[in-house]
Amino acid sequence: GEFLAAEQNYQEAIRLRPAFAEIHYNLGYLYQQQGLYADAASQYRQAVGLKPDFLQALANLGLVHDLQHNPGEAIRTYNRALEVNPDEGPLYVRLGKSHMKLSAHEAAREVYRRALELGMERAQVYHDLGVISETGGQLEAARSYYHQALLKDPDHAESYHRLGSVTEALGQQEQAVAYFEEATRRDPEHTGAHYALAQLYLRKGNIEEGQRLMEVFTRLKEYEGRLQGRRRAVEQ
Repeated sequence: GEFLAAEQNYQEAIRLRPAFAEIHYNLGYLYQQQGLYADAASQYRQAVGLKPDFLQALANLGLVHDLQHNPGEAIRTYNRALEVNPDEGPLYVRLGKSHMKLSAHEAAREVYRRALELGMERAQVYHDLGVISETGGQLEAARSYYHQALLKDPDHAESYHRLGSVTEALGQQEQAVAYFEEATRRDPEHTGAHYALAQLYLRKGNIEEGQRLMEVFTRLKEYEGRLQGRRRAVEQ
């Protein structure tokens, strides 16, 4: 219907004006919206080939690489975009997330610091800085970052989950329980928070509640597995 008509219109426009970068970009964006990431990447590349400083085409090409589970190529593309505009704050956030996918924590830390300098005070930025600090054993710093993430987004369930883990590691079990419970309230399907809470109750001797939460965790994992199977089938 509408997608096919729009695709045909853009293809006809490209036939008439093949060197017009914006038409390739628009067709790429159409493909991206439909989840046709390989086709989107092809059009964005053509747009950048025609107009090397086309910032939005480079930014979207990087995003498409991320959506194709290729963070390394996304990083290279975002860096090219930042050569065009070194002060493009949202790109530093995306670049940091790509580094996190590769567990390149020091690179992510530097990128996120630059993002904050440019005013990109996003929950995900503070959360990831918390993860980096927690992984490095800096638990108090991690706790501070998770709190900052929750100030930006009070519904960020994963920040409550990680805050619970850090707080438990610091020996404050009751507070950890409260954070894990809050994570499950914000996201009733958060498997990690259910598991952490179950284990904490079992260690505290509350066997009945611990076992109940483990049953919830098991059901959630089974459901998660079925969803992943369906996604793989669709991608194939």
